Amino acid sequence: IDELIRGARYNKRRGWRRQELGIDSDVERITRGRGLQLTPNERQQFYREVLLLEEYCKRKRCFGSNQNMNKGKDGKFIKRTKKHSPLSLRYLEWAWGLGNIYVVRLKKKMKESESVVKASLATEEDTKKKMKKSE
Repeated sequence: IDELIRGARYNKRRGWRRQELGIDSDVERITRGRGLQLTPNERQQFYREVLLLEEYCKRKRCFGSNQNMNKGKDGKFIKRTKKHSPLSLRYLEWAWGLGNIYVVRLKKKMKESESVVKASLATEEDTKKKMKKSE
């Protein structure tokens, strides 16, 4: 969290977080004509950071109506800044050099893989129970 705030304060360029971590920096990138593709290790680290940021913002109430106040104390509209809040998922995506909907797609993919793992574990438990009954 502190690193995201520091990166926003010093106007670091897009993708700075991924480059600072240097995970799999020696691996050749697959672009497939769509820009940056994360390696599995990078994807796992990014997902951890998403979960950490969401949990932090739940506890500190960063998300919601208080984050994007449209009016100041005098009642006049405040001009919207072009930069995102460093405590937002959008800024985290930007810091990693990813597109705007990457978090949504990653969460969906992780939920699908969790359900596959749970189903496989359930079938393994069923087979173990059947084996014990047959003995």
